[in-house]
Amino acid sequence: MDAKERIWWGRFSVPLHGGLGWRIGPFELGVFREDREYRIHHFRGEDPLSDVLSAAEPREDVPECPEEWSALRFALGEAGGTVLLEPAGPDRTVVSRPETPLGVLPGERVDLYVSTPLWVRVYAGEAALPIVDLPSVRISDTWFGRDTREGMLCYATRTAARLHLDNLPLRPHRAVTKVTVENRASAILQIERLNLPMPSLGLFSDAAGHLWTASVTIRHEERSGESAVSLGTTPGREAGEANPISEPRESPHKGLLQKGLGALLG
Repeated sequence: MDAKERIWWGRFSVPLHGGLGWRIGPFELGVFREDREYRIHHFRGEDPLSDVLSAAEPREDVPECPEEWSALRFALGEAGGTVLLEPAGPDRTVVSRPETPLGVLPGERVDLYVSTPLWVRVYAGEAALPIVDLPSVRISDTWFGRDTREGMLCYATRTAARLHLDNLPLRPHRAVTKVTVENRASAILQIERLNLPMPSLGLFSDAAGHLWTASVTIRHEERSGESAVSLGTTPGREAGEANPISEPRESPHKGLLQKGLGALLG
């Protein structure tokens, strides 16, 4: 599959009394247009690791929504004939637990590659009015913090935390984050979970049509409490000349940068 075939986002023309269909990994989406109305049908499959991709397949009618799917309707005064699809990061931070905890030795620097499911945004009409913002997979909730009073509600996923990008499967509904960990302390740094600030990371597409987030760097100092987290403005050199395609949902959380290591590793 070449780069053009991997790109499922962008602006598309939707015929009146017809529609377009997408399958993005486990997520299926139908966008249909009636007079002054858009209809959205969507469904999430059970395989979160699916790599199936088909984009903007035309429909010449507006079908009944299948029973196992969800249906939404939106009224527009003048329902223009185009929609804009855009990938977006999750609306909460994502706690990724490595399948096996990873120890970073003193003085070492490692690059980890973590894959995270994305959301799909749909904007309607020439004015690109936002109508839906849907997760491509079902993600469990989790709490990240010292106790029930200090912390935050997050999403929870599992990750292989690959040390080599070539070992990481690249899927159409997921984005890769390069996480650089520098252990400047005199003890081994154990990584049992990563709380990635996904709402603060922009999205990019590389030349092959794969999706990336901006990079994250964690510097573990000998003394605790120092600011040790920095968020990049690009994915890193592995992504080549990647193009920005989606802005972060929000600015970096002030507490994240102040608490540094604890905010990302617990």
